[in-house]
Amino acid sequence: MQFETRRYVRYKVKVGTLAALSVPGKLKLTIGPVLDISQGGLALMHTDEMAADPDKAELVLLGHGESKISDLKFPARFIYRQKLEKGYRSGFEFKDLSDDQISLLASFIEGNSSQAISVEPVLH
Repeated sequence: MQFETRRYVRYKVKVGTLAALSVPGKLKLTIGPVLDISQGGLALMHTDEMAADPDKAELVLLGHGESKISDLKFPARFIYRQKLEKGYRSGFEFKDLSDDQISLLASFIEGNSSQAISVEPVLH
């Protein structure tokens, strides 16, 4: 049996929900669909290799077509990259969010998610 060990409930997002990754000091921007998201971070699908500084990334979230909340910026930390057949899956952790950013992120998740992937989070 496999146990969920995440701190936050993860959600699958609606088709068309995107994230853009910018890294300070780098001119390259990586854009791709969000695979899943939580209050703690997200997984992003992308086709290009990215130049990610592990601790200094900024994610810009772009809601799906019907979303009323879009173009939100959140500081993030690069966690992992997994090579897939047609690109990469990369994970990011949101970091040092203000109370306003936490509230905006919760609204973004509510407006752009389609279903919960994980159930109740396990707190350590």
